[in-house]
Order: sequence, then C-alpha cells, then structure tokens
Amino acid sequence: MGSDWETTLASLMPDVRKGDVLSMEVQPGFHTYLRLNNNLIGEVTDPDLVIAFAGIWLADTTTRPEFRQQLFGNHL
Repeated sequence: MGSDWETTLASLMPDVRKGDVLSMEVQPGFHTYLRLNNNLIGEVTDPDLVIAFAGIWLADTTTRPEFRQQLFGNHL
C-alpha cells in the first residue's frame, strides 16, 4: 500500500462508535462512496485502492473467512 492510499484512508476513516453504521457503495468503474450513518463522508476514485480495501473483507484470501461468510449471508 502506498503512502497516497494511507493518506486517503486516514482522511476518510471516522471514529466509529457502537450503533454507528459505516458503509461503502461501489459504483461502476469502482467510484466509491463512504458513508457514516447514511451521511456521505468521502469518495474514492482509485480502483486499485477500492479493490484492496474491499478485499480486506470480501476477497477469497481474507484472514476472516467466517466474517466474509456472514457478509454474503452464507450463500457462497
């Protein structure tokens, strides 16, 4: 991960408290919107960053396969 990615993520990631909902909406072309409690907190347009960041939870190689299964509703 490059320093540009670190800077981008550091500027977007809020403090999340119990009850908060952090969501990521990926549009065609990997244009991505990040929301906290349904309020837009930022956008990411770098497709490589979007793929790498989403891959933390969604990639086949995730270190948390049980969490991945839950995200997909155990329909893999």
